[in-house]
Amino acid sequence: MLNSFQKEPWHGSFFGVCASPKTCCAVTFCTSCMFGYNAADVTNNSCWGYCCGYFLLMPCYLCGVVHMPIRAKIREKYNLQEEPNDCIAACLLSPCGICQESNELKSHEKSSGIKVQTMQPLNSTISHAESEMTGASDVSQTS
Repeated sequence: MLNSFQKEPWHGSFFGVCASPKTCCAVTFCTSCMFGYNAADVTNNSCWGYCCGYFLLMPCYLCGVVHMPIRAKIREKYNLQEEPNDCIAACLLSPCGICQESNELKSHEKSSGIKVQTMQPLNSTISHAESEMTGASDVSQTS
């Protein structure tokens, strides 16, 4: 029986990068893009900033600076074990960590049936604001 303090294991192993060949290829050829997509799913922000930050820090081997906090957020969100250590996963073996995180996010997306939407369409915001204005003007006209 699991108590509320016990952490869950990751759905895939850290070195199981070939569990999803599509993800493995994406991380191999565009590591910073996959990191950006993962970060956007967790933070509900645009992937561009994360992608660019990771890309700019890669040549200096400092990509862990942006990767470690995102990995920690994924673990916190899904109550996952810190296995391996975030520093190792983000700084030394970052592509393996990004594959594991991507597979984890996909498995939770499938189990919940909810896709994280990173941006709200502009039209729905406008129509919602218009309906609020219309509703407010109807109330003032009836008084």
